[in-house]
Amino acid sequence: MEIIAFYLPQFHEIPENNEWWGDGFTEWTSVKKSKPLFPGHNQPRVPLHHNYYNLLDKNVMRWQAGLAAKAGITGFCFYHYWFNGKQLLEKPVDNYLRWKDIPQRYCMSWANESWIRTWSNMEGNDWNEVTDNQMLQKGPSILMKQSYGGRSDWEEHFYYLLPFFQDDRYIRYHGKPVFLIHKAAKIKCLDAMLQCWDELAKKNSLPGIYILATNCDARLSRYVKGRVMFEPNYTLYNEKIDYYQKRDQLIDQLKKRTGFTLIKRYHYDVVWQRIVKRNLEKARYQYFRGGFVDFDASPRRGRNAKIFSGVTPSKFEKYLRKLLKREKEMLFINAWNEWAEGAHLEPDERHRYGFLRALKNARDLS
Repeated sequence: MEIIAFYLPQFHEIPENNEWWGDGFTEWTSVKKSKPLFPGHNQPRVPLHHNYYNLLDKNVMRWQAGLAAKAGITGFCFYHYWFNGKQLLEKPVDNYLRWKDIPQRYCMSWANESWIRTWSNMEGNDWNEVTDNQMLQKGPSILMKQSYGGRSDWEEHFYYLLPFFQDDRYIRYHGKPVFLIHKAAKIKCLDAMLQCWDELAKKNSLPGIYILATNCDARLSRYVKGRVMFEPNYTLYNEKIDYYQKRDQLIDQLKKRTGFTLIKRYHYDVVWQRIVKRNLEKARYQYFRGGFVDFDASPRRGRNAKIFSGVTPSKFEKYLRKLLKREKEMLFINAWNEWAEGAHLEPDERHRYGFLRALKNARDLS
């Protein structure tokens, strides 16, 4: 049984982020700047012992791998950013490939979306104070456009990935290296690209690639072998779950007049109950279930964020235990270190090692 935690590599500086967001920008910049939006709001999130680490430090990645393995996580799923040959945030996973003495297994998820500046880090504005009206006035701008090219570009991408696929630590399913694509339905050349990859994989002594599409129920390529339910997004987008504040006339008028945004707070129990009760017996495709630790994207999106209430390690343990009884092959957890989205198994000052202990207990008792 694989328990795989999604892993964000944006905890080190890169020239592009320094140019777009200011010198010294990393994910910690957003995390530290966050403010509570209502009484009892768990912001800012503070890592245990103020451990604002740098992922280019081998000791950090060694510490993470050891902590994850102790809790029962069998692997990380590193986000991978590839823009037709241009990469971003690739150094942590490149280093991981070289650091063979770190035994934790891993796979990769291609986050194939354009990087867009919308409201974040607007000039002279606090991220938590930007309104809907300001967002519309500012408008989005593309920082890094996602494109896919042709066969020569697909081959370049494959040969970058090949050393990872050949690594003994790389996660396999039915003997094939597992590779996730976050927005597979957006790739118009998907079938041709994956056919190219399949041919190259076999040419390089691999049985193929086990391609998984994230949060996509549509018919895709014959080379897409299954789907991953990335939570809580899959449940929020596919089932009718509303946030629990009442929309009344006064609030609607206030929003129109001032740009006030109603904070979207969701019940942790409601979404998790939908996750654990979901019946996949008649599903059209091979699905791998997902779970989530918590979710609160207010460090990135301010009042426009989705925020969960009622989150505790004991609830996470209870629901995860139920989920592990339903998923026997690969379970994907959001996330290991999504600090700016509130989804982190890593210890913090509030819960300390609570979520890691909960995961271990759930696995040991399942």
